[in-house]
Amino acid sequence: MKINRRRFLTGSAAAGALTFLPSVRVEAAIRSDSYATLIDLVKCDGCAGKDQPLCVTSCRQGRQSEFPDPPKSQLRDYWPQKKHEDWSDKRDITNRFTPYNWIFVQQVEIEGNTISLPRRCMHCDSPPWPNCARLE
Repeated sequence: MKINRRRFLTGSAAAGALTFLPSVRVEAAIRSDSYATLIDLVKCDGCAGKDQPLCVTSCRQGRQSEFPDPPKSQLRDYWPQKKHEDWSDKRDITNRFTPYNWIFVQQVEIEGNTISLPRRCMHCDSPPWPNCARLE
């Protein structure tokens, strides 16, 4: 892009205006019923020997009423592309985030050791899996 005097002055004016805008301090809203979760990765083994981890099962059962169920006639293409994603036929996928799976356990190899990392959606204030039987 070739720069000329008009573009230079416009850009300078925009940068100057942003410099003098008032800054707002943003803080997280902490309520008395708020809490955090701590996951001990040494204790989490991804529920080895089970079909799927208990936290995944608990989340899917606890949040099943919140799963989307859009009519296929309302699915629209991603403009300008001529495609769209329809996850309604893939509700049983539990090894990644989907509209129907909000937690999964990723297996990671580090220096010959397998570590199970619970990957969560991070939007629940009250997750349905706060007490995994293996983590107590």
